[in-house]
Amino acid sequence: MRNVYFHPMFHVWKDEQYCKGVRSLLVDLREEMKNGDLSESDMSKAQTLEMNMLKGTSMDLFNSYWNHVTYQLRRIGSFNKVYLEGICNNDLDKEFIGEHFGKEGLGIAINYLIKQGSEFRQAELSLFNKIRRQRGFGSQVGHRMAETYLADNIKDDLKEDERGLILFGNKHRENIVRKLRFRNINAIII
Repeated sequence: MRNVYFHPMFHVWKDEQYCKGVRSLLVDLREEMKNGDLSESDMSKAQTLEMNMLKGTSMDLFNSYWNHVTYQLRRIGSFNKVYLEGICNNDLDKEFIGEHFGKEGLGIAINYLIKQGSEFRQAELSLFNKIRRQRGFGSQVGHRMAETYLADNIKDDLKEDERGLILFGNKHRENIVRKLRFRNINAIII
């Protein structure tokens, strides 16, 4: 069975929404600490994340969060293919992706994935982005279409001996995971 890891992303429109996502992550980290599942280094990173959140400096917080995500990715190992929300083309070169995301925030994880040799694959069609921008029902239809397209694309694209990574918004998590499992693809949330 193919393994696809899903890391839900939090869209940062307001600091308040981002902080909710980080708080959720901290709750998970505290639970891991209680169970003894975190090393001293992990605990230090979690404490740094919490300290930055309490300081309220969003870029520091944002970078701490993505440093922690990158650390989690390193613990898992290499990823053959990455499906990143908003990527509508298989032919994007890694240099463009690295420059587009820069060296901060999500760019920290993207640059790590580029250095370890991951291929960035088509995750959705530009049509879905247009539909999702609609309000109300059109938005929901666009989301469901994008989630179905992603699951089908992974089924056709990811080989048995490959490991994939999905970086999509948290609101898609439940539907994407369900659709992947229906297609006999092991979806692991990180």
